[in-house]
Amino acid sequence: GCHRCFITGVTFKETDAIYMNDGFPYCESAYKEVFADHMCSGCGDGILGARQVALDKSWHPGCIKCASCECALQSNEIFVREEPGMAGGKWAVCQTHMACKYEALSEIGQKKLKGEEWCDWKERQAKARQLNEDNKLTRDSLLKERSMSESDR
Repeated sequence: GCHRCFITGVTFKETDAIYMNDGFPYCESAYKEVFADHMCSGCGDGILGARQVALDKSWHPGCIKCASCECALQSNEIFVREEPGMAGGKWAVCQTHMACKYEALSEIGQKKLKGEEWCDWKERQAKARQLNEDNKLTRDSLLKERSMSESDR
């Protein structure tokens, strides 16, 4: 019960998954934020391991959702929506949100189609990566001090 996540400082429970990197323990969410190279376009979380690529976007397997209402979509019910003159590209939508007016889409759906930030993934990732580097520098500094004090004995 004394092991803690290198980023969050949260103590691991017996049932928690512990992700190790460079000898440091990470909880799943912190590990994703530091080490995932892709963000899921369905849930806005980091992708570790397998990913699907569709509509020029990355997705967790089985996480393709409607850009507006976020209902899960099966491969036979995916409609592709793209708004003319907007930078968001193509997005998977359900039949209802394929046929509706742009203004009837959710705020997140509108942001996705406009190409705007719709989740805080990049911010969370940058913060976690900075904490990771800061913690390593702190650890290295403490180890150096300990080594110097032991050599003075």
